[in-house]
Amino acid sequence: MFSQRFKSKYTVGAFLLLFACSPICFGENGEDGNKDNKVNVLFSYGPGGPLRPNNEFFAGEIIIFYVEADASLTKDGKFDLAVTSRLLRLSNENTGIDSFSDRQHQCSGLIFDGQSAFHVFGVTAPLPDDLTGGNYVLHVSVHDGLNNTIHQKQIPVIVKEKQEFGLRSILFVHGAPGNLTFGSNVFRASEIAVIAYAIGGLEKNNADVLDTANINTEISILNLEHEVVCSLSWRESPIIFNGFLDTAKITLPLPQPGEFIVKLRVEDTISGKADTCELPLIVLPVPSPVSAGGRSLGN
Repeated sequence: MFSQRFKSKYTVGAFLLLFACSPICFGENGEDGNKDNKVNVLFSYGPGGPLRPNNEFFAGEIIIFYVEADASLTKDGKFDLAVTSRLLRLSNENTGIDSFSDRQHQCSGLIFDGQSAFHVFGVTAPLPDDLTGGNYVLHVSVHDGLNNTIHQKQIPVIVKEKQEFGLRSILFVHGAPGNLTFGSNVFRASEIAVIAYAIGGLEKNNADVLDTANINTEISILNLEHEVVCSLSWRESPIIFNGFLDTAKITLPLPQPGEFIVKLRVEDTISGKADTCELPLIVLPVPSPVSAGGRSLGN
């Protein structure tokens, strides 16, 4: 659920897909430095996906965040917002990552928590692969062109070296091959649900001619009491490039409708390093077939 801090009648949400190359648990983040209560910044696993539990990212990742901000509206329901982002080291050294340009959008009227919410999507430059790990600050500025006001946030971000071991680029995938979409963690029970991800920092099998890794993968679906509903595990030796498995996909065995937690764990059996991520999953029932007369078939 999105933040409920805002008391104004209208809020505007903006997803910014920052930084190219990769990923992707509910929870708020960016509390330190978030002093402007007219703007809120939340990190997300994919556009429309669940919120991340922290503000830690790998060099080379796509960083996706959601901006909630007050917005003025015209009589015909339009707003004019320009959202700017820039990542700086704590030493104020500019990394050169800029924002996306001014845009004007028709309001969609989508409702969150009883308030109108509107979405702006944009893409910025990639986070450099060779960016030095350490503490950074993400500066987010929202300019309302209708009343010429600016609201700002400063959110601490931790960047890890690209070669560090860990999961990244985690995304939920919907649809069939050739018609895939990414983002939402909500599926119908009849859908094919897939998680896509990457792994960095893998050790190679020195005895192999090809660069391969040894990976143990476990995926479990838990209920909200953290009891296992179903699970899968396997070992594989995929080909890697510079220690990276760039694209891996797992088809989830969807349980009965309800709310669940997907727990993904990967282990490099050569180095002994492991990483785990938990993501919320919502499974909806399949709609009942309806006849021309509006009654469920078979009743």
